[in-house]
Formats: sequence, C-alpha cells, structure tokens
Amino acid sequence: MAAQRRIDLILESVRRLLRMGATANLLNLLQKQHPADLAQVYSELPERERHAAFNVLVEKNGKLAMETVSELGPEKGAELLALRSAEEIARLAQEIPSDDAAALIDHLPEELSAAVLDLIRPKPGGGVTELLEYQEKTAGRLMTTSRRSRRWRPGSPECPVGRHAAPDRCADGPPAGSPAACCWSATPPAMSTR
Repeated sequence: MAAQRRIDLILESVRRLLRMGATANLLNLLQKQHPADLAQVYSELPERERHAAFNVLVEKNGKLAMETVSELGPEKGAELLALRSAEEIARLAQEIPSDDAAALIDHLPEELSAAVLDLIRPKPGGGVTELLEYQEKTAGRLMTTSRRSRRWRPGSPECPVGRHAAPDRCADGPPAGSPAACCWSATPPAMSTR
C-alpha cells in the first residue's frame, strides 16, 4: 500500500510540474526515481503527458529513459520511441541490453524498424540484429550471444586460486618466461565474467 501511495505522489507531482512547465524540477524528480517506478508512473499518465515527461528525461538522461522504456515492455516502449528519428532510436538503443533493444525495435512501425536496423547493422558485436533472427519468446531471442573473456595476471587478487610463486610464474601454472595467461593451469582460455 505504501509503495502505491508513493507512486501516486510521484504521478501527481509529474502532472503538476508538466502543467506548470517546470521542466528543471520535473527532470530532478524523474532522475531520483527507479526505472521500474518511472515505468509505472508513465503507464498511468495519459499519452500526451507520458510523451512530454519522457521527452524531458530522454534529453538529459538517455540511459535512465531507456531503462524505463525497457521496464515498460516492448509494446509500450516502442510507442514512446515511435515518434523519434531512426538515428536517435539507434543511439538510445545502445543504452540497454541488446535483447531489450531487439524487442523494442521489433515492435516499432515496420519502416522505422528497418531504418533503425540499417543504422545499427554496420556496428560489429552489437548483438541486436543477431537476436532479431530468433523467433520472439524463444531462448535464442532472450540469450546473450557474446561472451567476455577474462585473463588473470599472476598476483592478481581476482585470481580464482590465489596462489602465486612469483609475479612472472604461477605456483601451478606456466614456467617462468612463458606468457602467464592465468594463475591456474586448469582455467579455460575464456571464462565468462557474468
């Protein structure tokens, strides 16, 4: 009950600040909120006010605006983005995970979606276009296709084993003089950091 009361207070404040044209105060209020709370507030605003509040936020804090769009879901999020240029959508899509961006782009009007995809395709490793190749609501669409590898230096506190004989040689690893990729010889060459 208290959470809903808090959302109601934020909603009332957003409406009041929009009526007053107090964009600086509105931006300050919006930036103090969690994306999930903003999504709830946006979903309760009439369309005109929702777009006005979103415009204020997206101009100064694209990351928070896009996190909020992700929380709204692809259908409602795409509605907020549909009035923007393909260039701006492509830029803003970089602020959220590629699976969320793929879902949003998939729900944009067809011509706008194609234009956004044309803009993001040349960028290697973007992941969005690859995810769009999978059917909606499948594991392929939801997964992250890229892996980040991690290589530990001898003596690193992040080492999974934590044993080092010397800075250039691991206790269980490569001999001195060889490139010590990791302190533990059994560590696979590419470990995920996630």
